Amino acid sequence: MPGRKALSDPELAAVLDAARLFPRRAQALLILGVNTGYRIHELLSLTVGQVWDGTTVRPCVCVARARLKGGRGSRRRAVTSRVIPLNARCAAALTPYLQTRAAGGTGHPAAWLFPSRQGQGPLSADQANRIVKRIIEAAGLEAGGPWGTHTLRKTYCRRIFQLSKFNLVLTKAAMGHAHLSTTERYLTATEDAAAAVIKALGEERPANFAVNQQIA
Repeated sequence: MPGRKALSDPELAAVLDAARLFPRRAQALLILGVNTGYRIHELLSLTVGQVWDGTTVRPCVCVARARLKGGRGSRRRAVTSRVIPLNARCAAALTPYLQTRAAGGTGHPAAWLFPSRQGQGPLSADQANRIVKRIIEAAGLEAGGPWGTHTLRKTYCRRIFQLSKFNLVLTKAAMGHAHLSTTERYLTATEDAAAAVIKALGEERPANFAVNQQIA
């Protein structure tokens, strides 16, 4: 969604801090979103058994082709199942959530990971969007701003790009995109980032270059 904005590092820190005041289901949804990059309908398709072996969080999660974007259309053969590691932050969010589910009798492997409290199915995309917006706004970010569930995927993209030292090909693979041009559309340059790079130019010292060197 072009209208959604990625969270900066300070904004993400504030949002993660605010998330602690919300129910564990909301915390898990937010943290999986920014650490797996799955689209919201992919996240909501997950079941307990896909991430939990009954005792611990699984090392990775796989969303089947049919649940992925384009996985049911005429070009579905070009789409493959997407496997994402569940890192330490995912495990830290999922463990207490799923332990509570197990104790309450709602942790069956076939149960939805993010169940709706209004029926037997999973959260709807609209419900999930409201949860994410409430957490972001609780962190002090602009109410009614460009936030939503797709903010989580855009934030994941920004962080992967940054942590990979701006490797576009690696970021494309982490996003599950078919084309680099799609990944590029997710990434936006900011004035602060540009200023940091410009300042870094002055810190470089090319070989055989002396600051006080004078031209004869």
